[in-house]
Amino acid sequence: MVLNGRALALSLAVMGAVLAGCDQSPAEQAQEYLDEARKQYDSGDIDTAIIELKNALQADAKFAEARFLLGSAYLDQGDGASAEKELLRARELGKDAEEVRLPLVRAHLLQAEYEEALDLTADLPADDTPEYASLLTASGEALLGLSELDEAEETFRKVLENGPNARAYIGLARTATIRGQRDEAIESIEQGLKHFPEDSGLHSLAGSSLLREQRHAEAEDAYNEALKASPDDLVALAGLIRAQIGQGKLDSAE
Repeated sequence: MVLNGRALALSLAVMGAVLAGCDQSPAEQAQEYLDEARKQYDSGDIDTAIIELKNALQADAKFAEARFLLGSAYLDQGDGASAEKELLRARELGKDAEEVRLPLVRAHLLQAEYEEALDLTADLPADDTPEYASLLTASGEALLGLSELDEAEETFRKVLENGPNARAYIGLARTATIRGQRDEAIESIEQGLKHFPEDSGLHSLAGSSLLREQRHAEAEDAYNEALKASPDDLVALAGLIRAQIGQGKLDSAE
């Protein structure tokens, strides 16, 4: 078979890449995969990032940074069990325990393992550190999961004493909703959106509140805003479909 010039050039390029890869150590190959995974992760392409991270771990199974980023990617996909597995492995391989702590707490929260999450937030850093508000908010979320409503509310309000925090506003709104305090829930959502107008969680929660009041058109708008910020948010997508069905938009909902 005779190759034309373009096909020959492509073949030589592929062969060159393969030969270059053969000259690399497993650690160098793993680092290249990790670098590409970070680019994909930062661009929001979580699925491709996970593929690159798995390639990195095939090259070097003890690569703590790749394990850590893979755990973070699983968190973004809502897969708490897989995230926990990778984060624990990253810590075992030498990743700093403090860096692992918050994502590990969130992995437990995704699995409704509230006691485990609470244990990990028992010893908080100083309140002037960036980690303080995030860990304290996660503590409130664990308390909410355990139906400790008074403690949860107190915790979320303590977070907000240090400044606006989207997850704390969401926590207050959820607490108020469980208590049947509609006005308080709406107030927390509105306050949160003033500070975080593009937060998908706040828009999704607003959509849920509007759905309960049968305000389907407004709920649709809220869920669309949530999906603008987070296109892969399955909760927002499900809410959007319900809002459209409530308006008789069956074609849109399909």
